[in-house]
Amino acid sequence: IAQSPEEAFAIADRIGYPVLVRPSYVLGGRAMMIAYSREELAEYVHVAVEAARDAGTKTILVDEFLKDAIEVDVDCVADGRRAVIGGVMQHIEEAGVHSGDSTSVLPPYSLSPEIVMSIEELTRMLAHELGVVGLMNVQFAVKGGDVYILEVNPRASRTVPFVSKATGRPLAKIAARVMAGATLDELGAFDAMVPRHAAVKESGFQNAMAQALKSVSDQQREAEGLQRELQLGNSSVSLEETMISMQKAQIGFQAALTVRNRFVQAYTDIMNMQV
Repeated sequence: IAQSPEEAFAIADRIGYPVLVRPSYVLGGRAMMIAYSREELAEYVHVAVEAARDAGTKTILVDEFLKDAIEVDVDCVADGRRAVIGGVMQHIEEAGVHSGDSTSVLPPYSLSPEIVMSIEELTRMLAHELGVVGLMNVQFAVKGGDVYILEVNPRASRTVPFVSKATGRPLAKIAARVMAGATLDELGAFDAMVPRHAAVKESGFQNAMAQALKSVSDQQREAEGLQRELQLGNSSVSLEETMISMQKAQIGFQAALTVRNRFVQAYTDIMNMQV
């Protein structure tokens, strides 16, 4: 936890890069960034400070970033005594993509039963320790055989409707009954059987946002056009501008290729699931 840019630099130097930097008390992943170097952190940290100030705080969170980890979302319902797992969702994108923008699969398609059981037990322990009555969402990261707790939200999550449709259980209705005084035992609510199908949650973008995003092919065409203009001796095109455009195109291509490969592998794993 940092209260100033100087403290953020000190923490990042101590835990090592890359680091995940975000202002506290903001919603929707606002002003969150992965900094892979001190230079990148220097370019960004003031944005996080400003966002934190807008939220009425000075707190900046600086965490070690788990590269190539798998993110997992869990929704559960608790009555203060017992917790029922609503669903365990595995993200296709690597950990770090906001859960509202990610693609997730229920049940998990590549995690071992032991890892899933560990995640479910950790969720129950958290609900019991926090005294949750109602819905709770927990976000985990899995790397190798280790399970990390990213975030615990003792409230309803946007994934609840998806989980309810995928499992056929009205989680919001159950939670409302519990919050009104009923117990899970009285409602006959227990952990559901794993669905015999795979359900996938995909994100959608508004037209305005989609139009504002440049596709990888657009970036490549722009870079190639600048390169041709430079070769023809167009004095209005600089070498620096061309190099920056080419670098952006290369980064975009690599990112798109990585995401494509993850989706192809996920599709293969889902098709081979034994449910």
